[in-house]
Amino acid sequence: MAISPALPNVILLCKDPAKVAFFRKHFKDLYYLIETEDCLSALDLIKITPVDLIFLDFYSLDDPLFNFCSHIRKTLGKKKVPIFLISQIIQKSFIEEALLAGVSDFIHEPLDVLELYERISVQLHSSQTNRKIRSITSKLKPPSPVARNTELFLGRTLIGDKALRTIIETKKKMHPLSLFMVQVDRFPQLEKEFGTKGIKELCENLEAFLRSHLRPHDFLLKEGPATYLILLPKTSQRAAKIIAEDMRKDLSETPLKTSGEDVLMTVSIGVVSFEKESSESGRSFEQFEFCLERVKNSLSQSQKGGNIIVTGERDLV
Repeated sequence: MAISPALPNVILLCKDPAKVAFFRKHFKDLYYLIETEDCLSALDLIKITPVDLIFLDFYSLDDPLFNFCSHIRKTLGKKKVPIFLISQIIQKSFIEEALLAGVSDFIHEPLDVLELYERISVQLHSSQTNRKIRSITSKLKPPSPVARNTELFLGRTLIGDKALRTIIETKKKMHPLSLFMVQVDRFPQLEKEFGTKGIKELCENLEAFLRSHLRPHDFLLKEGPATYLILLPKTSQRAAKIIAEDMRKDLSETPLKTSGEDVLMTVSIGVVSFEKESSESGRSFEQFEFCLERVKNSLSQSQKGGNIIVTGERDLV
């Protein structure tokens, strides 16, 4: 089996000619695409080939998903290789089952090249990857920041495998869970003042600042133009509000670099929490979706109040 010493090796298990053509077109010059149509051949390739990414078309699988992913994860050196599942199914129960099976992320149909690049970028950013993978992440740029509807947030699984597992485990163990939505104040004016390049640098420095204030088990996720979601496991609403206030205060006193200038900026932060827990993992998804809507509303109130921290009006149940 010929492999590429320069490009990341990608295995695509797919019987659909249209999907195969899509990957050939958009992976050209970025990846070395290895195609197969059945699970047995795919497993043989995975065993003998250095693989950086694996794409599985759900409707092309001739073996149960859980069994197939288990075989992949048990293969020497393939325990942490990102596995993407291509499907039209967005039911929460299916997503949860696929994640438990070992799927890392999802590519929803109809296939969209910008979403594909974004999903890969998120997965590569969040996993321990080799130099060959990291060298091409700069080429996988999602479109200029486009606001997403929070209802699509969970469906597109932007929180990723690790975050979803954390949510489920936190709920099962009856620990509190809090969520921030952070948005830069006066973003349109800043964008107009510093331009596309300058605002990109500013947002990168802001993201680094936010990460520096998080604990190892917290998650930072980009939600839209200068908007971030922060997931805080094992954190009550009271503790979350203190963390958010410290973060907001420190940022207002910390200049961020852009275009050679020091810029002082402020953010508005909405905070919501799970305080009463359920042992049912299925309800975790429903409550988290509700939590996303609530944190969006809290952020809106924060912006109207003017650079303040706003928490949900009551504990979420």
